[in-house]
Amino acid sequence: MKHAGLISRSNKRSRRRLLQQAFGLTLAVLLLAGCGGAQAGQQGEVIGIAAQVPFEAVQSGVISNVSYVGTIKVRLPDDGVVTANCSEEFWSDITEALEFSEGQFTFSITQTVFINGGFISTININLEEPQNVLLVRNEADKWEVAEVLK
Repeated sequence: MKHAGLISRSNKRSRRRLLQQAFGLTLAVLLLAGCGGAQAGQQGEVIGIAAQVPFEAVQSGVISNVSYVGTIKVRLPDDGVVTANCSEEFWSDITEALEFSEGQFTFSITQTVFINGGFISTININLEEPQNVLLVRNEADKWEVAEVLK
């Protein structure tokens, strides 16, 4: 009888150890699934594009020489607006809706600075038709465009 009790206790310990290992493995898989793999994104609408132009163009209202800064304004589903970095690979998809003929777009001045003997204004070009994009947070915890949605 004494021997049978030892076997029973040994079986209970083995089962408990097996259950603990199974639980640990399940927890590890869930953590890896939650932290690893593809990065989840945030969908939003591009509502503005940052660009630089000579201040004289802003004063005259005739803007023709536009230089993109590399950031866009994006409205998120919760109605928040964020600034996101946008790499050159996405510019043609985002700017194809823009009409850069005189007077065809509206803008707001965000900054004017004196550079190399002249004033340069940074403007936000307002889009008439929002463009959908997918944003992600980069390593520096800044928003950036991951994909232009069509």
